[in-house]
Amino acid sequence: MIVRIRETKWHQYVKKLLKEFGKEKGFDVSESETEMYFTVKYKLSDEDSAEKHVLTYKPDVVWKKEGKYVAIFEIEYLNPKSQFLDKKKYVLGTFLLGLTALHEKLCPNFILVTNKKILWENVKTCYEFLKKKKIFSEDYFKSTEVLCFCCDPSNNKKFRDPTYLKKVLNASFKL
Repeated sequence: MIVRIRETKWHQYVKKLLKEFGKEKGFDVSESETEMYFTVKYKLSDEDSAEKHVLTYKPDVVWKKEGKYVAIFEIEYLNPKSQFLDKKKYVLGTFLLGLTALHEKLCPNFILVTNKKILWENVKTCYEFLKKKKIFSEDYFKSTEVLCFCCDPSNNKKFRDPTYLKKVLNASFKL
């Protein structure tokens, strides 16, 4: 018997799986209850004096071990009825915040899981653009791993089966 994951529950199901996998692998797992704060002091304009400005980021799931970040996960769900352009902007912004978190927290892994191929393609394109244009240093990309997993049920109907989704995601995380 195949039990389908209701589309509205997909995000919560993947989050639950990532938390379970992390605990099974011996990581301290936290959810998005904890915000990360990144502070930088700069001038907004030439006339202003330098002030501290804060950027906040709230990842969906974080795996830590011995006080160090090991993996940051984002789960992006595109509702078939939602506006794709709005979600695309949100996903790319989240992706840039995730890269910032990798750098600031010295975390080696950023993993994004999505249910739509088009979001996956946009993130991969942004990542390749950043690498090619050397927006981040080469050392930065050598020390980090950015992974994107696409679990699009419109491309592969098996992703509607939670057992299959769990098997694929579990096999993917060799951290």
